[in-house]
Amino acid sequence: MGQYHNEFRLERDQVFVAEMVRRGFDAEDFRAVIDSLNGRSLLIPQLEIAGQTGRYIESILETIHRYENLPDVNHRIEPKIKAEIVWSHLAEVIRTLPRNRGPDFSEAMLELAVADHETELALNYLYDRIVYQRVENPLKRDLGDKLAAMKAPPGSEDKRDFIVKWIRSRPR
Repeated sequence: MGQYHNEFRLERDQVFVAEMVRRGFDAEDFRAVIDSLNGRSLLIPQLEIAGQTGRYIESILETIHRYENLPDVNHRIEPKIKAEIVWSHLAEVIRTLPRNRGPDFSEAMLELAVADHETELALNYLYDRIVYQRVENPLKRDLGDKLAAMKAPPGSEDKRDFIVKWIRSRPR
């Protein structure tokens, strides 16, 4: 099987995760799937496709807070061989969160950014969610104030400032 071994495993896991989402599962099963090798990249998108992300908000938030304490936070592992870049567990989850519809994880992303945990990805989420979301959220004004007070890492100040200006420019 050689180089196709991982592709086979990914396709198998896609079918498995889709079937689990169709049948429904509890918090323990959610944790087992999201902690699996391909689970971080497959589970949340599959929940979004099935329109079930809202049912698992608490499990997703629990996963974010659990991964926040892992030692791989803020690390991109670039392999020396020609392979995909490996992201931290937390980064992989952030990258799969719904950006323009479904549950809003802006508060959790703000907490991550303030704690300097995957700040760049958290700001990317906030940018995508806040700038492109069509539904006004009354908490965004408060979010803008919190974001403005946050110390952004070098290179992220412009994105943070843009998000803050956009939030403040919106009518109340």
